[in-house]
Amino acid sequence: MELRTVNDVDIKAATSPGENYASQMYRCILNVTTATTTDGKQEKNFKKSIIIKSLPTGEMKKGLEKFSAFEKESQMLTQILPLMNNLFKNHFPEMNKIGPECYYYEKSPNDVIIMEDLKEKNFVNVNRMDGLDEEHTTMVLETLAKFHASSMVLKKNNPELFEIFKKQIWSEENSDMVKEFTGSTMKVLSEDILTWTNTDCGKKYSDKLKNLKENIVSKLVDLLEPEKSKLNVLIHGDCWVNNIMFSYENSKTTTTTTGKLSKIKLIDYQLSCMNSPVIDLQYFLFTSVQFDLRFKNLDKFLNVYYVSLMKALNTLNGHHNDFNDIKYDNEEDFKKEFESKYLFGFIVFCTIFPHFTVPGDETLKPDELVKGNENKLKNIFKKENLRNKLIEGFKFFEEKNVF
Repeated sequence: MELRTVNDVDIKAATSPGENYASQMYRCILNVTTATTTDGKQEKNFKKSIIIKSLPTGEMKKGLEKFSAFEKESQMLTQILPLMNNLFKNHFPEMNKIGPECYYYEKSPNDVIIMEDLKEKNFVNVNRMDGLDEEHTTMVLETLAKFHASSMVLKKNNPELFEIFKKQIWSEENSDMVKEFTGSTMKVLSEDILTWTNTDCGKKYSDKLKNLKENIVSKLVDLLEPEKSKLNVLIHGDCWVNNIMFSYENSKTTTTTTGKLSKIKLIDYQLSCMNSPVIDLQYFLFTSVQFDLRFKNLDKFLNVYYVSLMKALNTLNGHHNDFNDIKYDNEEDFKKEFESKYLFGFIVFCTIFPHFTVPGDETLKPDELVKGNENKLKNIFKKENLRNKLIEGFKFFEEKNVF
């Protein structure tokens, strides 16, 4: 029998400002001594790092509690992901476990989750301000396809586990928070764009943004109604670059993002819900892909996902016979659904993406993200590089008749 003694504990923040908004994350390093009962002198010292996660305070916490964010993540880590990992092992042997292992969780009033520190296995994040290149993006899309397809098998076999995922942040129940969050950013953006010298369309886009802002919440709630989707799967819900970790062959550090890509992990499942898979794609592609690839390679990326999804469904269908009547008719059918959700992609691009482009000391705090901070938002939109990207994005979405 092995006895373990924790001699010392070192706790510090696991993320820097701007790297995480919907939780408080701590890295806890334990200094441990082990000994055997048969030979007490046979001791071994080692360090073990774990991640402790809790809900934020203030307005952000209130909003997250409305759609059971903590309960969702704890259910994902303790029930859904272990089942999904078994499917991966049986049907997609090239995949590793898709998320971190959960060691302990405790619900209200503490709302705490203790989980594996993936950095111990040399998983790292790509710099959010750089975005993901084509190779990383392809791996994410292929992983999301397997994630979405596997969720359909799990829901059919374990429907009770998925009841909680009917709740989502973009809902009528949560409309006040959505209105404050989207409205504050769009208001500042619609006013600030009039001062930009890098565009001769400032007035046009300002008017369009103001008009869209008036009824944006009702439009989003209607657009994101799960029952209106051709395919209804469990989506990650917050799939941006900081919630994706990668490992690289022969890498033994937690700082490098170079070398041959090896494995991927998806983290942070607080916003997971049942919806169309294209919601994950819109969120990911319009926030986290390197900007010069984002619009230029969009069709290529959609093809990567569609081919991967069909392959995953066909593999699973051969064993579970679940999906004969609920696939997309063809790739064009899939792309039509993606295009039908462009409004969501536009809102994500306008109101979320800008926050990922500035250093941590210039980002908004969680409560400011909900309520808005006009001075900080104006400072974000002062960046000429961001302005150029926003104008390019506006032109793309204007061509798609989004606004």
